[in-house]
Amino acid sequence: MSRIQGIVIPFFTALVGCNEPTSVDHFLDVSLSTDRQVVSPSTPAAITVTIVNRGDRSVQVADPRSYACMPPYSVETEQGDAVPAPTRGFCDLILYPPVSLDPGARVTIRDSWSGEAYAGQFANAPLPSGRYRLAASVVAGGRLIAGAPVVITVIAPN
Repeated sequence: MSRIQGIVIPFFTALVGCNEPTSVDHFLDVSLSTDRQVVSPSTPAAITVTIVNRGDRSVQVADPRSYACMPPYSVETEQGDAVPAPTRGFCDLILYPPVSLDPGARVTIRDSWSGEAYAGQFANAPLPSGRYRLAASVVAGGRLIAGAPVVITVIAPN
């Protein structure tokens, strides 16, 4: 995990959690979809993460702009081993306040993934060819909440 991600995730979790006394997992739908099932460094997948409030009260969620420094998804190998999220290089660490997601409302976060992982020294490297699971991972109600994973095949460059 990059140094910035190590700072940003706990900060947003604490910030969003200030006003949320109970768990929101059971009434938030968190999902991830992609525009392709095969990726490589030259053909990334467009990722859409959606959070829908199915409850009867407002929930504080991280502002979608907050994910400029960390992706709104996690990556695992097919065996369930965590893959370090790709670094964003330089990003402006702007601390956006959480937004209120009213009952029935949705928030959409757009991103991309090219089959790369953080390799240290603020650099990414292509993952080996294989199947990987991507799952939405967002801050809501003071916690990191994950959605169901989707499987993506990575084709490593030659």
